[in-house]
Amino acid sequence: MGPPVEALAVGRDEGGACACAQRPGSQWERHRAQKRGFEATGVARRGCWTAARAAAEVVKAGAACRNQKEQKRKKRHCPELAVLADDDDVFVRLKDRPMPTAARFPKLDPAKLGPFKVSEVLSRHRVCLALPPDLGTDTIFNVSQVNLAPAAPDPFGRPLAASPISQANSAMDEPEYKVERIIAERKRYGHLQYQVKWKDDPRPTWEFANNLAEGHCEDVIAKWRLRDVLTPPPADHHWHEAADDSLVKHPIAFISTTTSLTKSKMAAIELKISGLAWALHRLQHYLDGAIKIIVITDHAPLPAVLRALSHSQRHFTPRIEKLRAYLMPYLERMEFRYKPGKLHANVDALS
Repeated sequence: MGPPVEALAVGRDEGGACACAQRPGSQWERHRAQKRGFEATGVARRGCWTAARAAAEVVKAGAACRNQKEQKRKKRHCPELAVLADDDDVFVRLKDRPMPTAARFPKLDPAKLGPFKVSEVLSRHRVCLALPPDLGTDTIFNVSQVNLAPAAPDPFGRPLAASPISQANSAMDEPEYKVERIIAERKRYGHLQYQVKWKDDPRPTWEFANNLAEGHCEDVIAKWRLRDVLTPPPADHHWHEAADDSLVKHPIAFISTTTSLTKSKMAAIELKISGLAWALHRLQHYLDGAIKIIVITDHAPLPAVLRALSHSQRHFTPRIEKLRAYLMPYLERMEFRYKPGKLHANVDALS
């Protein structure tokens, strides 16, 4: 009798696939379990792709929302361009199109200039305005630089009534001052000024020479210019006969100091200004009340640095700014003369 034959059953499972039923632990049972594992893996992969697709949709929606917010922000800061036509009245925004002739005082200048007529519309973005010739600027403007003037009349505008006071009465009411004499003179920002002593007024003031000339004060100015000729010299005065009108140098004091280790590390301009401040401090008793102080230097940039405006674009070191503040009371009376270093024979010999 041969070996027993295992019972074999062939049928259909729930999914319609062919299934073999044998005793547990057989080869067919292991094959079916492996097939179920493959099906579970496929379901997991389909779930991962679904989650990734959903995440991509969320990212895409966020980018669209950000893009929409950016467009709204741009529209808020950059309004839509106005549609202009010929003969329209517009105002020019000076912040977007500065005009040098209209800028006088930064805090008091108007924000807009106009209104001006549109003489020609060149394109949707460019127009040509009818500007007065004294502005001295190009007549072509961008539409974003102008604002359309309102068609309605200004509710706050009203014609100003003329002053009932006549010119004769106003001239009579103004107090008249008479120049008694000129005390001193100076140069301020390139213009000549005289210190005037007014009649019946103990307070002298500085006035420009042009204003005094327009006020018919030529006799007082001429008397001031001839003061050295009209005033006799003192008894002990000795005349210096010179071949030319050059200044006769007569030293009355000599000061000198050694350069310290700290000053030797300074820049050249810092060392020159420091030496000038030290000399003015030591010779202050000679310089008080002097009309003019002549500074002879071998450093050409020295006067430009000391007289630079405080609101200029030049940036100096803190040491230079501190020394400039100390020398500020003397700068109006200082006259700088450049002399090359090789010609400073007397200074080099004494030092």
